[in-house]
Amino acid sequence: MSDYTQLFSFNGTYSLPYLIHLSGSYKRNGEVQTIDMRFINDVKSCTYGGYRYKAEAFNYKPNASEFGLTGGGTLEISVVGNQVINLVELCSNVTLEVVGCMMKSGTITELKHFVHKNGTIRVNRNTATFTFKRDERLDMTFPALIWNSQNNRGNS
Repeated sequence: MSDYTQLFSFNGTYSLPYLIHLSGSYKRNGEVQTIDMRFINDVKSCTYGGYRYKAEAFNYKPNASEFGLTGGGTLEISVVGNQVINLVELCSNVTLEVVGCMMKSGTITELKHFVHKNGTIRVNRNTATFTFKRDERLDMTFPALIWNSQNNRGNS
């Protein structure tokens, strides 16, 4: 079974570890404060792109994409020993970026498709569950993307 097959097979209990970046910002005393957290769902921490990804218990499930745009997803993460509670309580805008996945060989493959900003959060004693909605640009009357010769080569 290839690494990519294992990464996207959620039928069993095994999938490759994701590297995620959770962030948010809020105002305190007129100044913008940010909370940045980087996690990997593995037993040991790692460094990638100059950032340290802390080993943490979480489960990320992306929804199917629609017309090439993100279909949202779900992140269930432990709130014990990290700043997730502060992120939920202080920040009105939360962003989840799935940075990459770690292959069996230990190399990290970058993922750019999964960036989520809109959704809801449910917190209990041990976990926070982020449910991200699909990209709302699909519902707009006028397109958010303006096609030109640079971003739609050969068709405009």
